[in-house]
Amino acid sequence: SHWAPRVAVTSVVPRARGGVVIAGGSEISLVNTTGGLERFAQLEIDSARVRINDVKCDSRGRLWASTLATDFSPSAALFRIDADATVTRMLDGVRLGNGFDWSPDGTQFYFIDSLECSVEVFDFDAEQGTISNRRKLMAVSSSDGVPNGMTVDTKGGLWVALTCGSEVRQYASDGSLLLRVRISVPGVTSCAF
Repeated sequence: SHWAPRVAVTSVVPRARGGVVIAGGSEISLVNTTGGLERFAQLEIDSARVRINDVKCDSRGRLWASTLATDFSPSAALFRIDADATVTRMLDGVRLGNGFDWSPDGTQFYFIDSLECSVEVFDFDAEQGTISNRRKLMAVSSSDGVPNGMTVDTKGGLWVALTCGSEVRQYASDGSLLLRVRISVPGVTSCAF
C-alpha cells in the first residue's frame, strides 16, 4: 500500500504491534501493517511557526516529541503523548528541540535544545512519565558544531551528533568526553544503534 501524509514527515517510530508512528507538522499519525493511515494526536502549537522535530518512545510506551520554532524563538516545547492520545506539555521555552533519550536504568532523561549548545539532564519518573530537577550536563563550543540528534547506549554513554562539526561524540553520563568519531560530511544530524 501507499499513503501520502499531509505534511513532511520528520520522525518515524516502529510500533510493538506492527506498523509505525509518523510525525510531522503538528500531527502524530499511525500507519498499520497494511499501510492504513489514521491521525493519533494533534499538538497544540502554532503550526505556522512551530513543528515537530524528533519523536521517541519511553520504556512505558509513551511518545515524546520535541519541537522547533522556525524563527528560533523560545516558542517551541517538549511534549509527552500517552497511549490514549492525551498530549501534555512537559517543557516550555525551547527554541530548537532536538535529540533526547533516557538512561538505561530509566532514571535520567537527556535533552538537547540545539541553540543552547548543550545537553541537559532531568530526573525521570518512569511510572508517572515526568521530568524534574533540570540541569546542564555538558556544553559544546559552537565552533565545534551544534548538538543535534542523540542516542544512549546500553552502558549509559551518550552519543551526540554535531551538525556542522563533522563528528559524533560519546560522552559519559557525567558529561565527560569519551570519544570523537569523525564523519565525512559536515551535516551529521543523528545517530542510532
